[in-house]
Amino acid sequence: KEGGKSLDFTQALLSISPMGMTMPVRLKTAVLSPRGSYSIGAGYMVMTMDKVKLGSNTVDTRDFVKRPGQMAGPKKMETKAEMLMLMYSISDNLSAGITLNYFDKEMEKYMKAGKLEDSTTNSGFGDIGLSFRYNVWKDVYYSKFFSLLAETTIPSGNFDTEHIFSPGLQIGTGAFTFTGGLVFSHRISDFWLHYLASYTAAYENSDEYKFGNISRAGAAVHYTPNYNFMVGLEADANFFEKSTYRGETVGNTGGFRGYLSPVVDWRFLTGLGGNFSVRLTGGIPIYEDMNHY
Repeated sequence: KEGGKSLDFTQALLSISPMGMTMPVRLKTAVLSPRGSYSIGAGYMVMTMDKVKLGSNTVDTRDFVKRPGQMAGPKKMETKAEMLMLMYSISDNLSAGITLNYFDKEMEKYMKAGKLEDSTTNSGFGDIGLSFRYNVWKDVYYSKFFSLLAETTIPSGNFDTEHIFSPGLQIGTGAFTFTGGLVFSHRISDFWLHYLASYTAAYENSDEYKFGNISRAGAAVHYTPNYNFMVGLEADANFFEKSTYRGETVGNTGGFRGYLSPVVDWRFLTGLGGNFSVRLTGGIPIYEDMNHY
């Protein structure tokens, strides 16, 4: 009479499946939490890069820097970060999130075709990330969700002209970025599938440097055998436009990069009106076209 549908007992149980366990790491979920709910996350990340990928092949950085015209190149890059993530559901169909980061970066470089070595460090708070998701449709069985994604970064992190040609060492972009995207999530039995497509536009900062715009697509599959455990695999592909400095393109920027990310989530405690979980994830580069020309 009111436009609803009848659910059998199995469908009713599935409609309250562990949706809270399906939040991807590198992607976003289309599933929103109910109005008034919030989540707080604290994390620690370590990323080490000591090889260069040309396509799907891995080469030593010393061989990379010996190429004609390549005056310098990375030997090893290590990034450590502490992260704080907050999310609040403004309504059943709209949620907002904020991310804060503090970075410690160190880059060891080969100079002059590998004849010299140099080490540089940089630390500080990164750009503040803001995100909004708006659910435009979900089915009556709560198994399919389609949402819109809007994100921006506030240039609170420091952009240092000393590292103008080492963008990996930068703590911040020095300018606002804006992202628009679509996210779709679908439950099939004990599995959740997530899909994302987005585009990020970056603006030139006051030092006349502009990071390249980013086109992104990703998919994830999560297995939730019970309410306390999730294991999954995520894949994303990213196309970076070349960065520019004073109107000229910057070498070793831009190109295509693809990653695989396994993830495990364990809810170890339910109490104080909420859930407490620990999450482990890794990132594996599977393809990189560095667009070095």
